[in-house]
Amino acid sequence: MFGGIELFEDNFPNKKLIQLIKEFKLLNTDEVYNNLISEMENSVFLMPLLSTNNNISGFALIEYNNKKYACMFSNMDEFSKWYKDYELNFMFYSIKEISKIILSKENDIIDGFIIDPYGINMVFDRELIEKRNI
Repeated sequence: MFGGIELFEDNFPNKKLIQLIKEFKLLNTDEVYNNLISEMENSVFLMPLLSTNNNISGFALIEYNNKKYACMFSNMDEFSKWYKDYELNFMFYSIKEISKIILSKENDIIDGFIIDPYGINMVFDRELIEKRNI
């Protein structure tokens, strides 16, 4: 287990969110999408942060379609698919906090975020975050 994270697991599986993302990928309707966004607002995400000597030095980014996205994880199983003993810290954030980070001028090299890049791989680019006010 990752450094005390077992304390958070009961509040962190985001099961309904994962179900809605899978449903959206199958149906792709406005109703399912709106339900998905609503559930995202009630979810908590793990955001890995790069660090050296316990000082935060940046966000863990992944390239996808020639763009850079922040990695977000909906549960520990998804995080463990990515985690490879990097020197990092992580924090738990709401979607509003994540969106504020992504949209800040200091982070203009980040094109958006990806939820579970090695699983459901749900991409939200900067324009969609701004448009939908996520």
